[in-house]
Amino acid sequence: MGGSQYLALLAGYGTAMIGWLLLWRAMPGLWAPTSPPFAPQHPWREVGWALLATAAVLGIGWLWGADMLLPRMGPYEAVNQLIIYSPFLILLAIKRQPLSSAWLPMRRVWLRILIGLGLALVSLLVFTLARAGSPSWPSVIAQVYAPGNSVHAVQVLLEDVAIAILFVRFAAALGARRTILLVAILFALAHVPSLMQSGANASSLGHLILDAALAVGILAVLRACIGVRPSDRLHIAESAAHRLLHRPRKPRMSRSRQKMRRESIAEASPARACCA
Repeated sequence: MGGSQYLALLAGYGTAMIGWLLLWRAMPGLWAPTSPPFAPQHPWREVGWALLATAAVLGIGWLWGADMLLPRMGPYEAVNQLIIYSPFLILLAIKRQPLSSAWLPMRRVWLRILIGLGLALVSLLVFTLARAGSPSWPSVIAQVYAPGNSVHAVQVLLEDVAIAILFVRFAAALGARRTILLVAILFALAHVPSLMQSGANASSLGHLILDAALAVGILAVLRACIGVRPSDRLHIAESAAHRLLHRPRKPRMSRSRQKMRRESIAEASPARACCA
């Protein structure tokens, strides 16, 4: 990947993320969670289930690579992608976990889709302006949104759902910051095989650092907008306070009774020593 194209990608993604942050601050209720944050009692168990689904996806993907699924043509390929990533959807169904635990809240979803489409068009405009020798903006839009690319849209959507499921569960076990760093590193390393096959040099591999930085920025914005937000922290604090305030406690002794108890313990200590 050339330097001009890479910088153009950074400019496009950066524009989309900044635009999303501004819209989130202007309309915070649009992305407000409708259910409590995903906080399982056994977070590492949930991580294990998610990793099991990941292994199943890799296995089905191997079958796809061996041409053992549906023919790779037309709408069949979209069905193939749905079959490949189905373990994650089955996991949500079996565990009866809401779509919000995969960063898919359904409230006012069409409005959010339209906003995402608008941000995508603006980011494509920035990409075409930042990349040297790029085709015109209308030409790029026509290529990106061509009907033949619908298969790629299905694949990218399901891939993002899988990443969100893994991220949410790892964040419950490791914390959000460590998970952001972990996912960013894995995102960068996932590009190594394709780069090596294309004969990448040391400078191209150095772009992996920028890949990781880009992933950190995107995941940080996603977490801020649809992850644990200030309102969620308030809900968590209120729940914790409710549990603490309603926890059964022993009746508190008065100061005079506390003093009498200390004196009785002090008097009993020499007697215990002599008996010993």
